[in-house]
Amino acid sequence: MEVLIATSVGGLVPIWLIGLLCGRLFFKDTETVKKINYSTGVSYIISLVLSGFGNMNGGGLESFSPFYFEYLLSAIFVILIRQTIHKVRS
Repeated sequence: MEVLIATSVGGLVPIWLIGLLCGRLFFKDTETVKKINYSTGVSYIISLVLSGFGNMNGGGLESFSPFYFEYLLSAIFVILIRQTIHKVRS
């Protein structure tokens, strides 16, 4: 349980940063609420692929094991935090 929480907290920063990058590159003209949701969804997918390659432990492609649930929790937390920040600012 502690590993799950630690990995989820550790996944906040990469998902947040990749989400900001995706929002600026792909969702420029979208309203802010949709932009936050879409860019975080895209960053979740990108982070899954990167975590799968990072967690391979020296094996071949059969050892590809991304952090599905951990990064899903991180993505949900990022959406909640960014939506809260947006509502407080507006």
